[in-house]
Amino acid sequence: HKVNAVWFRLGGRINIQQWSDDVVWQGRVPGGERWQSTNHLMGDGYWVWLIPLAGGATSVGIVMDSERYALSDVNRFEKALAWLEAHEPQCAAEVGRLADRVQDFRCLRHFSHGCRQVFSAEGWCLTGEAGMFLDPLYSPGSDFIGISNSLVANLIERSLDGEDMTAVAARHEKTYRQLFELMLMTYEKQYGIMGSCQPMMAKIGWDSAILGTVIVPLFIQNAIVDDVLMAELEPFVAQIGQLQARMQLVFRQWAELDRTEAEDFFFAIQDWGFMHQIIRNVVGETDRAEMRRRMAENVILMEQLAVGMFAKASYWLGEQRPLSPINPYALSLNPAEWAEEGLFAGERLWSMDEVEVTGLDRLWLDERTVKEPVPVWQFK
Repeated sequence: HKVNAVWFRLGGRINIQQWSDDVVWQGRVPGGERWQSTNHLMGDGYWVWLIPLAGGATSVGIVMDSERYALSDVNRFEKALAWLEAHEPQCAAEVGRLADRVQDFRCLRHFSHGCRQVFSAEGWCLTGEAGMFLDPLYSPGSDFIGISNSLVANLIERSLDGEDMTAVAARHEKTYRQLFELMLMTYEKQYGIMGSCQPMMAKIGWDSAILGTVIVPLFIQNAIVDDVLMAELEPFVAQIGQLQARMQLVFRQWAELDRTEAEDFFFAIQDWGFMHQIIRNVVGETDRAEMRRRMAENVILMEQLAVGMFAKASYWLGEQRPLSPINPYALSLNPAEWAEEGLFAGERLWSMDEVEVTGLDRLWLDERTVKEPVPVWQFK
């Protein structure tokens, strides 16, 4: 995952709510407090964060694919401002207004990193970013600090109880790496999608579901420290990992093929009914049997979500092929590979009539906003 970042703090507010006089846009955030959230500006191969800080300061960050943009182009404040003027001029104007109030400036090359080992039976551990780090988008660093600290605390507790740490440390290492590698696919080679509205919005929906069906339940239910349970759940996590790999490929291919432009469209996460279902599957006390049942349900949901998104991507790109049940573990947007990859074969096939993903339609652009019409076609 080859990415670089620069970030700096400015001694003043950047109020993004003032960036437009459009009444509809203004009304999407009641009270006009849009600036109190972290706001992201996205383009081809990069994203910019705007974060309000205590005391009236604002954090501004630029995160970029190192294969598209050179760190040397942004590694000084003046260079970063010039880069923003070229790629995000409205943001650049606000940063320029506060240019005489720069509080600090940092840059980091290839910040994403792994580690040969993080948990040892010999009594040492590396936790949080000292071990492995993914990416600031979605703030997974906080998630993995929580996961890592929980595993470390469990190792310490069991060591103090006199348990042999050899098998325990190995199991915890395997759990941590499996979850890390699952999430790494969210970011690796995916920055090019950020400049394509529809593929990126579908990806955000999918990425949210990955967190909700794997990372969140395993942590909330404390399954990550249960060696027996994690061994039982590993096949489910592996299945979702296979779906993750396929869907991230689909999003990447979709963005490469997409030629549409869209503007002024609002996606409301609360309208994604599938996320409500995922959240309901997280809460409440569970035993091992219930966790197995829930994870099996999550696999089915993610299979259906993958097939539904693939169908939309195919329709969006005007692809018309034989209508057949779809294998979610063989998805791609290269029709020449469909037969060889087994898109229409396998044990777990879904037709669109069987896909019941509430709110999936709320992830798609309104056709009226698309400047280049696409053929109307979908799986049945």
